[in-house]
Amino acid sequence: MATEETQNNSAPEQFLANADMTIVTAQDAESHAAKLLAAQIQDWWYQERSDQAENRLEQDTDTAFYDGDQWSEEEIEILEARGQAPTVVNLCKPTIDWLIGTERRTRIDHRIEPTQKDGDEDAKMKTRLVKYVRDANHAAFKQSQAFQHTLKAGLGWLEYGVRGDLTDEPIYINHESWRNIWHDSKATDPMFINDGRYIFRRKVVDLDIAIAMFPGHKDRLIGASSHLYEGSFDVLNADVQLYYKPSRLSAAVHGAIGDRFNRRRVVPLVECWYRKPRPAKFFKNSDKYSRATEYSRDNPEHVADVKEGGASLYDKIVMQMYVCMFVDPANHNFGPLLCNARSPYRHNRFPFVPIWAYRRDHDGMPYGPIRQQRDPQKDFNKRHSKAIFILSSKGITYEEGAIDPEKVDEILEEIGRPNFAIEHRKGFEFKIHHDNDIADAHIAIANMDERYIRQVSGTTGEQLGLETNARSGVAIERRQSEGGVLTLELFDNLRYSLQVGGEILLSLIEQYMDLPKQFAVTGDNGLEFHEINMPAEDGSQLLNDITARQARFVVSEQDWNATIRLSMFNELMEMLKNMPGEVSLQLLDVVVDMSSIPERKQIVRRIRQINGHPNPDDVDEQQLKDDEQARRAAREEAATLQKRQATAEVEK
Repeated sequence: MATEETQNNSAPEQFLANADMTIVTAQDAESHAAKLLAAQIQDWWYQERSDQAENRLEQDTDTAFYDGDQWSEEEIEILEARGQAPTVVNLCKPTIDWLIGTERRTRIDHRIEPTQKDGDEDAKMKTRLVKYVRDANHAAFKQSQAFQHTLKAGLGWLEYGVRGDLTDEPIYINHESWRNIWHDSKATDPMFINDGRYIFRRKVVDLDIAIAMFPGHKDRLIGASSHLYEGSFDVLNADVQLYYKPSRLSAAVHGAIGDRFNRRRVVPLVECWYRKPRPAKFFKNSDKYSRATEYSRDNPEHVADVKEGGASLYDKIVMQMYVCMFVDPANHNFGPLLCNARSPYRHNRFPFVPIWAYRRDHDGMPYGPIRQQRDPQKDFNKRHSKAIFILSSKGITYEEGAIDPEKVDEILEEIGRPNFAIEHRKGFEFKIHHDNDIADAHIAIANMDERYIRQVSGTTGEQLGLETNARSGVAIERRQSEGGVLTLELFDNLRYSLQVGGEILLSLIEQYMDLPKQFAVTGDNGLEFHEINMPAEDGSQLLNDITARQARFVVSEQDWNATIRLSMFNELMEMLKNMPGEVSLQLLDVVVDMSSIPERKQIVRRIRQINGHPNPDDVDEQQLKDDEQARRAAREEAATLQKRQATAEVEK
């Protein structure tokens, strides 16, 4: 079996080594290029599974620690043979749960900014539309699920794409498990925008679904399929690439499934998004097109502008995104790609956006907060289990003749009772031993391990709601704030991922939401209905045409960190107490806007109405009113002047 897997896995390398075969016909050339491409992609796939194997096993162990699976089976067997219980006091889980809860409590907002002077209304409409698309896809919950993977395993993934089902929303947002994705580990850009050649996603698909997707490869799919529980798949297999331990395999197969026969047949498919260089031409020295606009021979306007001399072109090599699928060659014979096509997305990015926790400096491999907690957590469990074992164990020493040798077991059992009585012969030494001092030492070290876990996790006892030596409210608040600073990198990485994901989402909206649509979003004044891409009455243009302009997605700063915002709110409130009444009243709207009070936007709006301050959200509307008043005044002035001229002519 090992020999067969080695041959299958090395197939791409063998093919690439013999790539200098003679090409005779155009059909042979096309077939040769397709084989070269398939070999290159599947060689990438094999290489990444090999390079990431060790760290992915560590990621699996990290997630097991969160779930309380913190003893190996070998350790459990030793303890059970000794009569010692493998106890687990999971100190890692509360710190991770606090981070999970913090993310859910401080979910961020966004806004869309225009890229042109007259694009304000378009940007406002797109802000509402992005909110609608996120709400329709339950994006906030998908974001939280992906962030949980980040905290447990060090890496989570969000997916942004377009579905072909016209009965549903065209754009979807989903989260994907780290177990199913392999990224380019040599990429230096964490978001894979500037570099990164490929991202793989592996899925185990039902055979009938796979055949429906690729009917032309029916025979190959049937040959690659197997029953769901069989060892040919990494789902239940101790495969070195997906890193499930043999003990877990045994428990899953024999304990959960047993000898039942599962007739469900599945196929392991791999989806690959990859970049490939291609030559392209772009506009330069043009008043109509920017230097980022690619020239297309299929566009009559482009051809006409270049032909008339209104624009010139320059050559450039671009990295074009492609997508393909193939049967996982790790378990089956090396074969051709099931499909291969250019990415349908205009943004030319990967549809998967990572959410990183931390990255190792020497190789960029991900790890989460649990990685640093594992050693003190494991030592804590051992100390705790050992202390309980020692406290519940007692021994005796006696001189020969002190007791009947046949009653030793009875005496040891009697000692284990709360109230015991033991008879021995007078004149012979007999002692009962308690190792309480040793147990106390284990407990003291276990308490140190608990403090270590708190320190390396970045969460303080005050944040977890535990009783500490901090007594005053100021001291508790400062420690909570310090803990928030230590974990700020995690939330900053999340914010970066949501920024990149929002840019992709906005691009998909501008590209694919081109049909007339009415949607509703919840605003400050309740449910608001809006319309996009609606034809005008004269049919000359579309009203609120989403695809006509491009805008920019921005993550809101204000609602990002509730802890920091609350701290600033308290400081400003203290400052207002020491300011004159008139000054504090003028600043009151800014202070209230930093609070977490429900309906604070409505309160701030009323305060600004009282103070006579304009609402920043309504600046554009106010500007429109001012412009309208200026135009009205200009018309009145022109009418007055015309009237005076007419009167002068009559008098003359």
